[in-house]
Amino acid sequence: MFYEVTDKNDWLTHFKSLIVPRPIGWISSKNNNGQINLAPYSFFNAIATIPPMVVIGPGGYSKSGNNKDTLLNIKNNPEFVCNFVSWDVKDIMNESSYSFDNNESEIEKLNIETENSTMVSIPRVKLSPAHFECTLFKIIDLPSDSKGNPNHLIIGNIIGINISDKIIKNDRIDIGELKPISRMGYDEYALINTIFSMKRPK
Repeated sequence: MFYEVTDKNDWLTHFKSLIVPRPIGWISSKNNNGQINLAPYSFFNAIATIPPMVVIGPGGYSKSGNNKDTLLNIKNNPEFVCNFVSWDVKDIMNESSYSFDNNESEIEKLNIETENSTMVSIPRVKLSPAHFECTLFKIIDLPSDSKGNPNHLIIGNIIGINISDKIIKNDRIDIGELKPISRMGYDEYALINTIFSMKRPK
């Protein structure tokens, strides 16, 4: 089956179901009133190592008709935290994807416990097993074929990494303890629980 990329067919859901598995960046940010926003993004990944950098793709508008709160918050207060999503927090992560009003905090509405970060003013989710503490590098406006779906790219510098001691064994991340959740297509998620190794050719 071939799909031309137009508004007239079902290419979009299939597209998202082919770019899998996608890590989930559960992003905490702060607005100008000091209120903390928490939202999951599966258009999220690492894009550089030295220095370490992450990218987030917040597309579309919020329920208020403005740009997504995460985008506005980071633009106005250029710090954020990427909270990792494990099996233990999958349900509350999913609840936080609801489009609350822009004056409502997911953390307050859902009673999500946080703790202070080490290097940024944005709190991190306490139950999350790992966190990237980030500062904004650049926001890029991307082209859009729809007035109702603006596209942006947030690029952040990772300045601190917090990892729970319980997921480190023999100086390595134990995936069995981390139990990372990834985004698939449609309404599907995946638990990463099968690991294998391959040596890269030299």
